Amino acid sequence: MCAQQTQITDLNYQVEVSSNKELLVNLAENCITFTADYGGAQTGVIILTPSSGKSLEIHNVFVSTDTTTVDITLEFATSGITIFKLYTTNFTAVTSQILHIDGAVDEPITLTCGADTFISITYHEEG
Repeated sequence: MCAQQTQITDLNYQVEVSSNKELLVNLAENCITFTADYGGAQTGVIILTPSSGKSLEIHNVFVSTDTTTVDITLEFATSGITIFKLYTTNFTAVTSQILHIDGAVDEPITLTCGADTFISITYHEEG
């Protein structure tokens, strides 16, 4: 017979409960939060670069903007992997679910937006 397992997650902790154990994981441990407020349009601008020889592991993103016409994109610069996309005709502020998106070694993150935009990225460096 398999044990029943329940997982509860918020932005800071993950609790896993089964019939005989409970595990609390602090997801924010060793994480850094980058925040920046950009005044006006940005196109492929590097906003966050890992320390030399390291990679970024993204855990959470918050984006707020002043536009409803130009979408906002955060992506890894070299691989083109999209980390976060905000469709501004539907929303002007969104917080991501818990993420686990890894960039390559020395790969920065770029921002494309059409107006005043606030960005918050919670991450930690690997390597």
